[in-house]
Amino acid sequence: MKKIKLFLLLAVVGFILPFGVDAASKKNVYIFKGATCGYCKKALSFFQDLVNDKEYADKFDLIEYEVWNNEENSKLGKAVAEKLGEEMDGVPYIVIGEKTFSGYTTSYDDQIKEAINNFYEDDDAVSVVETVRNSGEYNVTPEYTLEKKVDKSNADAIIAVVIIVIAIAGFGYVVYLSRKDNTSKYYEKPVEKEKEEEIKEEVKEEKKAPVKKATTAKKTNAKKSTTTKKTSNKKTTTKKSK
Repeated sequence: MKKIKLFLLLAVVGFILPFGVDAASKKNVYIFKGATCGYCKKALSFFQDLVNDKEYADKFDLIEYEVWNNEENSKLGKAVAEKLGEEMDGVPYIVIGEKTFSGYTTSYDDQIKEAINNFYEDDDAVSVVETVRNSGEYNVTPEYTLEKKVDKSNADAIIAVVIIVIAIAGFGYVVYLSRKDNTSKYYEKPVEKEKEEEIKEEVKEEKKAPVKKATTAKKTNAKKSTTTKKTSNKKTTTKKSK
């Protein structure tokens, strides 16, 4: 029973895991923005599309720092730019590893995608924002506004696959039980029944044996009585002749 349960568990997990997201392998992409900045909103809309793109969704998380109303966030952005030998003279200021983009236009889209791919694939890549943030005391307030939209068709497909796996596993379990029962019928003969049958045979034999002896005894007695009668008759005849 334990083996069957383990099989079911492994089957379900084996089908679910390929659809999961390996969050540990994602890289952090940073954007320093202004609260009412129009270009920042366009940049965020572009990143939102990437989050819902299967090719990029599992490669990065976007961390946002609002700098117009938060002085600590602004200090961090300026320190990052200084570390890279630049100036943060406007927003959005996008940082991907050691690659930066000042401002945003749609002409940056392919370059940003390439930067994300390179950053994701390079295990030794350094995040300048994290290096600067960890080297000083910055009371920053990050935001996470992007959400991955749930693809209903994919969710339905996953559920369907799980149901099929459970159904197949259940059918296999039923077949296993039926084979086990059939095998027990042919090969598992209880010892107690064998003993009962042996005892019954012995009782039958014992019942038969006394009947034979009694019959033999009657025949023997009959023969003896007949012989006695004949002998007495002979004696009587002999006496009369005299």
